[in-house]
Amino acid sequence: MNFLVFLLTINFCLAFNTSNINQSDYYEQSGSSSKLNFPITKTKSNNQILDKFIDEDSYLIGAGDVFLFNMITTNGVFTLEIIVSPTGDVLIPVVGKVNIKDKTLADAYILMIDKCKEKYEDAYVYINLIKLREFKVLVTGNSKYSGMHVMSSNNRVSDLIESLYTFTYLDTLLSKHLFDYPKNIMINKDIDLIRNDSIIAINLFDYYYYGDNSYNPILIEEDIINIKSTNKITVLGEVEKPTRVFNSKNMTYNDILNISGGIKSSGDLDKIKFLNYAGLSSYHTNEKNRILNIDPKYRSDTDESFLSARNKTMDGMIYISDNLKLEDFLNSETNEGDILIVPQKNNFIEVLGGINNPGTYLYTNNKTIGDYIESAGGLSENSKNIYMLDVNTGSRVKVGKYYIPESGSIIFVEEKIGYKRWDRIKDIISISASISSVLLVLNNVMGGN
Repeated sequence: MNFLVFLLTINFCLAFNTSNINQSDYYEQSGSSSKLNFPITKTKSNNQILDKFIDEDSYLIGAGDVFLFNMITTNGVFTLEIIVSPTGDVLIPVVGKVNIKDKTLADAYILMIDKCKEKYEDAYVYINLIKLREFKVLVTGNSKYSGMHVMSSNNRVSDLIESLYTFTYLDTLLSKHLFDYPKNIMINKDIDLIRNDSIIAINLFDYYYYGDNSYNPILIEEDIINIKSTNKITVLGEVEKPTRVFNSKNMTYNDILNISGGIKSSGDLDKIKFLNYAGLSSYHTNEKNRILNIDPKYRSDTDESFLSARNKTMDGMIYISDNLKLEDFLNSETNEGDILIVPQKNNFIEVLGGINNPGTYLYTNNKTIGDYIESAGGLSENSKNIYMLDVNTGSRVKVGKYYIPESGSIIFVEEKIGYKRWDRIKDIISISASISSVLLVLNNVMGGN
């Protein structure tokens, strides 16, 4: 029994030592020759998220890439992980050093295998890339994130932008008007990739809209990402091909709509929306910040009025619904940073408030508010005034039954506010008590005279 325990202890120690073998443990030096031992190391699992398989003919090797190396000779089997050094070398024990700096993965395999064959002609050599390196990329220009950022050798420019800009003010603004607007397009910026003194234009607009990777390359060491303000014009929404192009002299808004392939049948040109991002800075004025820094109880009426007016225009959108003004606008010249949004047609009218059957009803041309109210079951007993709500501007206008609304409008019927009997009694008692107190004071004053 004691002898069995002794054997188990020896086996455990041998297994522990084998699992911690380093590269030098694979060899026994004998004069000028080397003899391979047989232990095989266990490789760690390296799960990495890729958008596609690595192309051996285009992937460039860099410092930090890790290979799984396996060589079989008549003397034994040799397996271990080897890493590319900061100088671009890999060290294969006994075989020697191989420089694979800036080589493609396919060429690196050939160089390493050939080096092994020089030492062991009969060897079978298998090499596989199992872990991708990380490195730093410099971000410069008009960005609060300027500086060095760690990326992986399978990351594209879009991955860097997504890691920095999660949700911008412009994204929030456009999302109010476009339900399916892609985020992180950087629509208010242009992005250039500076690589080896060459400038590569990045087009994340086409990448996010159409899946075009040609202007969204994979990053490599020493890349510089330069972010700058744009002079491009953008058309979004219900057009055949959402577009982002450079502003040119004498270009009109009709021209940019034509470049976008025209408006879809589902688009509503009569409710086109216009935004100039460059002008949005005016919505964040020093005057507004000055007022916000004042305690509300010390603000003047003028300050409160200005703050209220400024908040109502914070979205920065211009709505052009008048046909004559729309025609003049479309024939006018574009400006740098313009964004046009062609909304989807809304073929419904919402009726709510003091209505017997409030809800959403199909829009019909030339149908009056009275017609929609009748379709909704007529006015309730507590109905009062009728208002039209503009879904674009949020404005509310008092109208009559013969007013003809536009598609997408909201008809709101004001209701009389009723009081519960007990609330009314409490109000009467409270008012009576106040009147009695005033009369008592007057009586004392008059009696004293």
